[in-house]
Amino acid sequence: MFCSLRRPPLAIALAAGASCAFAQSQAPALDPVVVTATRYPTRISETLADATVITREEIVRSAQTTLPELLRTVPGIQVTSAGGPGQVSGIFMRGANTGQTLLLVDGMRLASATVGTTAIEHLPLDQIERIEIVRGPASSLYGADAVGGVIQIFTRRGGGEPRVNASAGYGTYNTFIGSAGVAGQSGATRYSLQAGYTSSRGFSAIANPANLAYNPDDDGYSNRNLTASVAHEFTDRLEVGARYFRVNADTQFDGITFDAAFNPITAFDFRNRQQLQSISAFARAKVMSGWDSTLRIGQSEDSLSIRGLDGFTNLPATDTTTTTQNQAIWQNDIATSIGRFLAAAEYRRDGVTGTTDYAISSRTVWSVLGGWQGGFGPASFQANVRYDDNSQFGGRTTGSLAAGYELAQGWRVTAAAGTAFKAPSFNDLYFPLFGNPNLKPETSRNVEAGLRYESGATRASVVAYRNDVTDLITIVCDPFFIVCTPQNIGEARLSGVTFAAATDIAGWNVSGSFDAARPENAANGNLLPLRAREFGSVRAGRAFGAARFTVEVIASGQRYADAANTIPLAGYGLVNLYGEYGFARDWTLFAKLTNLFDREYEIVKDYATAGRGVFVGVRFVPG
Repeated sequence: MFCSLRRPPLAIALAAGASCAFAQSQAPALDPVVVTATRYPTRISETLADATVITREEIVRSAQTTLPELLRTVPGIQVTSAGGPGQVSGIFMRGANTGQTLLLVDGMRLASATVGTTAIEHLPLDQIERIEIVRGPASSLYGADAVGGVIQIFTRRGGGEPRVNASAGYGTYNTFIGSAGVAGQSGATRYSLQAGYTSSRGFSAIANPANLAYNPDDDGYSNRNLTASVAHEFTDRLEVGARYFRVNADTQFDGITFDAAFNPITAFDFRNRQQLQSISAFARAKVMSGWDSTLRIGQSEDSLSIRGLDGFTNLPATDTTTTTQNQAIWQNDIATSIGRFLAAAEYRRDGVTGTTDYAISSRTVWSVLGGWQGGFGPASFQANVRYDDNSQFGGRTTGSLAAGYELAQGWRVTAAAGTAFKAPSFNDLYFPLFGNPNLKPETSRNVEAGLRYESGATRASVVAYRNDVTDLITIVCDPFFIVCTPQNIGEARLSGVTFAAATDIAGWNVSGSFDAARPENAANGNLLPLRAREFGSVRAGRAFGAARFTVEVIASGQRYADAANTIPLAGYGLVNLYGEYGFARDWTLFAKLTNLFDREYEIVKDYATAGRGVFVGVRFVPG
């Protein structure tokens, strides 16, 4: 047997919320459209949700090269990483645990049912067209796991004249990132194909020599990825299409095993090989004027192979786990004179296979949901209700209600309340000698209020929230028999205020956010592990002819590595730079400088973080 220290033992952190304030060094965009907040296209200025949209242009002009790094700059989100490239990362929104934020790829779930999270560290930025983030409970729209919020990733799409794109770059730790693709439209058919490759020498995932699993060798990483999409409009009332996404990642990590005398062995090439895949097809029909009906079916897969060493035989050993999710969604959007109505039904079957023998290896979820969005004069409203019938724990009903009122031109006050739940993972329920099949879902009740201002390029918001989470699943150990099992005994109080703003000043586009949060254990008031009470970022960018420049500052307050708040992790501040120069038509030279002052800091106890890094590249994108 071997033991992997792949995941930090307490991978949880804080976040809060703010209105769309993610801005880069380009001119202000038109009011973007968001789908995730309502499940149908809505201008972000008209939504009542606390939402952010990150466009393709903003992704390209970020100082970051990975999705976890990019999300750290978004209002209301903190991200943890257990080492360098490809190491396990987690999203933490509004203080919720990493498994309490739902991640979708093109409308489909893509996650491990055994651990209950998505491997965001393997989702390449070059394959992403846009990212939509909705903070706050959203189970009334999406079902289980949306306690802290929802992040939806849309992969690259086609349209317009056929165009080829390409980019390549090289940087610190022998990091190479390359991507190439083609996208366009031929008649009524839109298509895209994008392929990418990443490799990095990396660095030792564990930095502390006193850690039992410490191994000073570099932990390298590689990632091969592909997306493809096609859609055809048969008539102006019917469109049919399909999308495909695949990632094959190979990550070295610091692990540990024990020999027959229980001596630790760390000098081994511990390795994770993980494949993420999603394939879906859809048909969208206009039933009649104002009534759109969409059917989407698909399958996603998370296949993980962990290669370690059996200390008793001194031979390599491999553990495998594969989650397969078959999904079907039928949604109807109906626009009427009194508002817009939503009615949908969903089906999902999760299956788990691998070297671990689970007592129950599959579950099914049937769901129905409805909603309404409308307004009267300066007042606007949104209401949603959903029922999920899960074969593991029965039925669960969630709901939400939001209201907004326009106080004056550009000024709006909002208020919302909602419930959510997190389903226990297969490991929690059925892992041999550990699982507890009697677990209930974790549940939450949230209230929030906000004030927003928007005029031209200027946006500002303040959002205050409180989310009470009950029946938290906590590991409880019997001191006499040394047996540990998960139990529903924890309670958390997640409260805070987020401030965000963006504007243009003397040719500079400036944006920033600050979270003042209290993610606490409701029983004793302790700060929840790996979550800071203060976290924020500031970004300023400007164009100088054919050149652009952006400076970014990220800062975090003190956190604790343990639930008892006895192991502090110091606060930190990072400065990142981005620059680009258009040296020829459609050709751009770019450079990224991260951790400018080479700050040493910890996100997770004992795990390393990157020092000063440089990444230089060139891209070809037809205008």
